[in-house]
Amino acid sequence: MTLPGLDKKMRIVIVGAGRIGRQSASILARDGRFSPLLADIDHDALSATEPGIETAEVGFSLPDFLRRTLPEASAVLCAAPSCYIEVAEAARSAGCHYVNVADDTSEAPRIAQIAEGANKSFVTSCGFAPGYVTALLREAIEKAGPQSQIELQVGVLPAERLGRLGYANMWGVEGLISEYTRPCIALRDGKIIESLPLSGYSKIEVEGESLEVFSTAGSLDAMIHEKEGQLRSLSYKTIRYPGHLDYMQFLLDDMGFKTRLYALKNLLLNALPRMDRDRAIIRIVHRQSPDAAEEVVLRHFAATPNPAGGWTPTITRISAVHACAVLDVICSPSHPLAGHRYGDSFPLAELAESPMFVI
Repeated sequence: MTLPGLDKKMRIVIVGAGRIGRQSASILARDGRFSPLLADIDHDALSATEPGIETAEVGFSLPDFLRRTLPEASAVLCAAPSCYIEVAEAARSAGCHYVNVADDTSEAPRIAQIAEGANKSFVTSCGFAPGYVTALLREAIEKAGPQSQIELQVGVLPAERLGRLGYANMWGVEGLISEYTRPCIALRDGKIIESLPLSGYSKIEVEGESLEVFSTAGSLDAMIHEKEGQLRSLSYKTIRYPGHLDYMQFLLDDMGFKTRLYALKNLLLNALPRMDRDRAIIRIVHRQSPDAAEEVVLRHFAATPNPAGGWTPTITRISAVHACAVLDVICSPSHPLAGHRYGDSFPLAELAESPMFVI
């Protein structure tokens, strides 16, 4: 994707110097059209940034920082979950584009209100899932009819099984617990139903490897509401190494951690090893009708070596690539759309025109 007539680099302010924020800054910095500024209140997080990338310590007043920096920016990428709405409000006041990497869509309606009537784009839930994964799902749904049955199965796993849980601290323990304990929604016979988390267990095989899947909450909520009445069934399940579900049910039910989630969070944070070398499996199982043969779309990604040593986690890389490609599209002078959109509404073929969309 080219930006004709561009005389200077476009400033992209990134709020949040966590893994996705730092990776996004690196991707943008390698593209000569963009000038990223990575901002955070945490000095140590900024210190971990790749050399050569401009950083800014926010201090005690994020609104003041945003008022100073956003008027000169083409866009702001919010990678800090605690301030998605605050940054969106500042972007609207400053007149710049807004992108976030929220994996929880609950704040999207409020951001849509902020974006109403704006001449800039406000894009929520870029990243892995929702984001790249749900955009891939949309491609499958384009070929679906009212009798179609679709199940999305996604797993982010350690590259090799670790311990009895077969899991590690790779992404966010708090998000994991939320997915495992909140009610799940799905489409059945075209209508929205609610089910218990950790239900719907089954075994699958991926490239000769035995794995397990079960229902978890959150990742498809917005799409399930959108597609009500258009598909026979649509559901989401998490992929794990065999035995993981049984041990999690032991902790939640037998040991009573279901009513002591803060204690469970501390237990897992202390017990699970920190792991960057992960793998991501995306599996879309589609039947055009209940009697039709099963069609499977499979994507399998591995962590990549980091030039500075160690590994860049798969989920971090894909999340940042998706967010940066969306930024590239909306910052193009030819981009005609404004207002609120979800990140997965951008077709992957459109994102693939960006040189940053290398997954």
